[in-house]
Order: sequence, then structure tokens, then C-alpha cells
Amino acid sequence: MTAAVARYATAADHDLLGDYIAFCGDLGVSDRALRDRLRAARRFLAVHPDLAGWMRRPVPARLTDLRRTGVWPLVGWVILTGHVTADLELLLVKDFGTLGEAAERLMPADFADAHAAADRLGWSPTWARSIVREALVLTIAATGRTLRQLTAADLNALGDQIAACPLVTDAARKRHRAQLFGLAQLLFECRVIDAP
Repeated sequence: MTAAVARYATAADHDLLGDYIAFCGDLGVSDRALRDRLRAARRFLAVHPDLAGWMRRPVPARLTDLRRTGVWPLVGWVILTGHVTADLELLLVKDFGTLGEAAERLMPADFADAHAAADRLGWSPTWARSIVREALVLTIAATGRTLRQLTAADLNALGDQIAACPLVTDAARKRHRAQLFGLAQLLFECRVIDAP
């Protein structure tokens, strides 16, 4: 049997936890999954209350923390909500897992537009998912901008950063380059940027 977990923010909780609890409550996950997420978040924030400071730790140390604690849903949420800025290296080496779903829940209109644009472009479900759930989410997380705020300059800068990142393999660089081109097509279809 697991210990009881408060499903609401308490006076002892980190300031971010109230909003995170509300977000988790809207996910429709099982009570067990909700308790696991909140337990992990409370433990992590007790050890790392300064999330911006935690983000400055070396990537391997943060990856170890994420594997050990199961707190990626919280970290992804604080990135997507603008509470912290994520470095591209972490975003490129971390499996997104729940980040795509979180982004869609936090920005439903943007992602509805993105999916509709992918349909209009006639993309296969696999390619559409690659662009919307991977490239778009990566770009939003890396830039701190919403779909409607993205610019062609953002995509170019992100492409340059990916090309220069030592943690990215040649194969991954090629995949990211193709995805960014697809994202440019998607943003054009959404009338966010001019023709790619």
C-alpha cells in the first residue's frame, strides 16, 4: 500500500504545485497515476526548489535525476508554461514522452490548427505526428513561444543550434532538418510565416 498523497496544494508545497495539480487533475489520468505524479513532484521540488538553478546543472546529471525521480511530466509542464527555460541540449536528448500531450492540453487551439493544417497538406499520420508532436513541441519548448508567435527566424536559429549541438548525431541532425522544413510548411499553411 502506498502512502496518502494530497491531491491539492498544501501550505508546505512549492508555489508551482497548485497550478501543476490543477493541470494534472484535468488530464483524466487514473487516481494512482495522479498520486504518483504528485508524489514525484513534491519530492523533487523539496530537493530542487530552484528549478532555474536545476536547469543549469549538466545535462547528464539532469537526465539521471529525471530517470530516477519520474518527474519529467512536471519538468515538461514548467517548460511549456514558461516557468523555466529549457536548454536545447536537454530537449534534444530527452525522450519527450508526455510532453506532446501536455503541449496539446495547454494550447488546444494552436494544436487543433496544426492538426488541421497537416490534414490539408495531405500528410500521412506518421509524418503529421512527427511534425506536430515532435518538431512543433520542440520548437515551442526551445523558444518559449506559442505556434502563433513563431517566426521563420526562430526556425532558422533552432536549425543552426541543432547543427552546432555536439550531442546530436548526424542521423538525428538530418531528421531534425527535415522536421524543421516540414514545420515551416505547416506554419505557412497556418498563415504564421511567409512561404518557406
